[in-house]
Amino acid sequence: MSMISAFRHYRMVRSGGYNLAQNSDDATKTTAKANDSGASALSRLRAWSVTTPRSATPSQSTAATSSSSSSAVKTIRMDSSTQQAVDARALLDAAYQKRGKKADETATINDWHNKIGLGTFDRGALQAMIVNRGGLFSKLEVDAAQIEMQGRKSAAIFSADPTGLQKAAAAKASIDFLDAGGDDEKASFAWAEERASAQIDYKAATKSSSSKAADVTSSNSIVKLLVAAREEATVAGKSAADYISMPSYQKAVDLSQLINRSRSSVSWTL
Repeated sequence: MSMISAFRHYRMVRSGGYNLAQNSDDATKTTAKANDSGASALSRLRAWSVTTPRSATPSQSTAATSSSSSSAVKTIRMDSSTQQAVDARALLDAAYQKRGKKADETATINDWHNKIGLGTFDRGALQAMIVNRGGLFSKLEVDAAQIEMQGRKSAAIFSADPTGLQKAAAAKASIDFLDAGGDDEKASFAWAEERASAQIDYKAATKSSSSKAADVTSSNSIVKLLVAAREEATVAGKSAADYISMPSYQKAVDLSQLINRSRSSVSWTL
């Protein structure tokens, strides 16, 4: 999202003047049904086996309470992102119950932010929704979480550059927001693309500045490859949009897929 687009988005988020359906290509095809009700989601979780590899550290291990001495005790192991998904599901269902209905396509961004309460969710919970961790969320809920996250980024950019004229300040605010994300968020390819773009924008905006620029070079290997791909496109005389055809871009895609396969720490089995 460009800085100007981010600013416009923030203004619309604040006004609550349009609904979620206007911000999703598939929204008209989305049903108003959530994937799971609170009761069914939690009962399914008690029946699921969640396994964590050696490389991951479980944040929580709970035993289902047996109703009688003959009942088997089932253990559910959850890494932190899985727990955040479960918590987010429970919070959404509680909000729906309080409102007396589930969210549908008529819900505005303001409804999602305030009435349903996405504005109170931490970034980890939002990211769990965005990637649909465990398949616990509907398409409508995933879209709403994506818009909420972008709204927060837009707000950070607007705070640093309210006039829309300070490109360096806007890019730096974007970098700071992205760097503050959790491991799950940073594992996404979309995060790496946004981070690489913000880094390039910041360096371009401060190139001719007399003041000392901050060192915003990311240590993330995928970000480094994406920045290299943009540089390769420039050397080849191609537009910035053509960087996806550069060798370093494909390396970034391959590395991202490899990393995410290795860190897939949860298997959900019935």
